[in-house]
Amino acid sequence: MYYENFVGKIKVLKKADPVTFVSNDDGYFGWDAKHFYIQNKQVTEEEWNQKQH
Repeated sequence: MYYENFVGKIKVLKKADPVTFVSNDDGYFGWDAKHFYIQNKQVTEEEWNQKQH
């Protein structure tokens, strides 16, 4: 799975599940069936919830 930050930087999301991955289409947030991602970093559900508010 790949992450692009909308300024030309592409990173590999090694643990992301490509079948269930959903992008928020903002170059910042994404998730799959088991993990949350902010930019190209896997985060906890607590960190995810803090950033969403």
